[in-house]
Amino acid sequence: MMFMSCTGKFRDKDDEIIYPILTRILECKLITHEGCTNQILHPCIPTCFDEQQIVCAFLRTYSSLLWNYRAGFAYSIEELNGNAPLAQSDAAFPPDQQQSDDPTKQPRFFSKERFLKGCDRDTRLTSLYQDYLSQFVNSQMFTQFITDRLTRSPREYEVLFFDELIKLKLNRSKLKLLKEDTPFLD
Repeated sequence: MMFMSCTGKFRDKDDEIIYPILTRILECKLITHEGCTNQILHPCIPTCFDEQQIVCAFLRTYSSLLWNYRAGFAYSIEELNGNAPLAQSDAAFPPDQQQSDDPTKQPRFFSKERFLKGCDRDTRLTSLYQDYLSQFVNSQMFTQFITDRLTRSPREYEVLFFDELIKLKLNRSKLKLLKEDTPFLD
């Protein structure tokens, strides 16, 4: 039985020093002891793992899923037609940060039924996608996302960034003739 001592040398059971055979992985210049190579799962993580590409993939996915999340917003309880709101905001954000001076123009409620109905209008949706989306709207992540949108100013950077990503996605559509500006992303 061998173990690595604090000095980095292997010792056997009789406490004699054994000089290890080192293995070098050329792609990422990793050097390891031969006995340790079977414990390394992904040796070249910095080489094969691009965090920025993963972040971009998640943003593209969620902007595709949530492109019409504002369809679920309601400005009064009467607009919900008896449906219970998924989230609601009593005082969304300070009046100096509101988009307009009229507080009734700020969404105060979110109805998942209205959101899903807006998604159903897209004829390209498969039943599998619709099933996924109906489960997704019941998740804590979605509820937190909507609550953030109801309680934060539309001018906050995170809200602006995501909304303009959605506009950018919609602008790429060949069916959309009128393209919207995305000054925050420019």
